[in-house]
Amino acid sequence: MPVSTQSKLNFTAKKNVSNQKAITHDIVFRASTPPSKISEQQKPLVAERTKNEEKEEKEKEKVEEPAAEAAANDPVVSELDNELEEVEAEDEKALFQEETIEKPRLDLGVDKKLADKAYEVTSHQIQKYYKGIENSRIRPAVHQEGLTEYEKILRHFDLSSQYGPCVGVSRFKRWERAERLGFEPPIEVLAVLLKAELGEGVDPPPKGWEPAPVDMREDIGSIAYINHLIATHTE
Repeated sequence: MPVSTQSKLNFTAKKNVSNQKAITHDIVFRASTPPSKISEQQKPLVAERTKNEEKEEKEKEKVEEPAAEAAANDPVVSELDNELEEVEAEDEKALFQEETIEKPRLDLGVDKKLADKAYEVTSHQIQKYYKGIENSRIRPAVHQEGLTEYEKILRHFDLSSQYGPCVGVSRFKRWERAERLGFEPPIEVLAVLLKAELGEGVDPPPKGWEPAPVDMREDIGSIAYINHLIATHTE
């Protein structure tokens, strides 16, 4: 173990300032002497100093251990420690707990009031709605030979982009989605879907209500015609 020896170095700092005395500073520094240079006379002193330091460390440990045991056995301290551990555990749990986001439930069916309103739409109202579509066109629609009036109405709905995309979704769900998003899709389209028995999750119709004849429902698809074209050209 190296021996720490102490030496003192004096020096005088002078500054050319009038009416002031020279200032003397004392610098004290420690220098470690290698073990090989320890004299025989210093060895007993070094050994005694080391022994005293070890003795002081042991006495310090003896004093600290009973104090720690007393603190651990103290009910007040134990209670405070438990409360602190609970707080730390809660903070850690809150820090690493995965945040749960509640997503709104999407109703797959149409509201009962809207369904009842669609059930009340007559065939005459549907014909009037379709005539309005034809009158709004600059030219007659093409490639619709042999289609029923209901399918023509639904294809017009398919191509009406203001109600959202029609690819990959049924006509009924597209109408329901447009209604939920506030796009106000025509009630006549919902009536046609119900007449064609393409409603999904809709309440049963009232007494006396009848679906469209079979011959009018044969060519009506549950999805947009564009979906059939995509499936045909991708196979």
